[in-house]
Amino acid sequence: MKPVITGVTVSVDFADKEYGNGNGSFANIQARYPEPGKPIEELNDVVDQSLDLYFACWKSLMSSRYATGVIASKDYTSAMEAATKRIEMVRNFLRKKVQENDATT
Repeated sequence: MKPVITGVTVSVDFADKEYGNGNGSFANIQARYPEPGKPIEELNDVVDQSLDLYFACWKSLMSSRYATGVIASKDYTSAMEAATKRIEMVRNFLRKKVQENDATT
């Protein structure tokens, strides 16, 4: 039997570490692949989908912080813009590494 990926779990935890502030956020998202799962050869797709899960989790936490008044509108907007750019940079970096790896094998 070939190894397969049956699911992905992403956890995001961030907090203001200033003493006495007490602003922390945590989220955990799981995704299960339908039977029999993703073949291990499709690892690149799994990594890409995991980034989607991470970003969804992160956006949910930031949105809840904004909705409850923990962060201001301008901070929320700038964080969302910066994170969107960073996630795309990570995707491009990983795709480049995959292409480099494919070229050497």
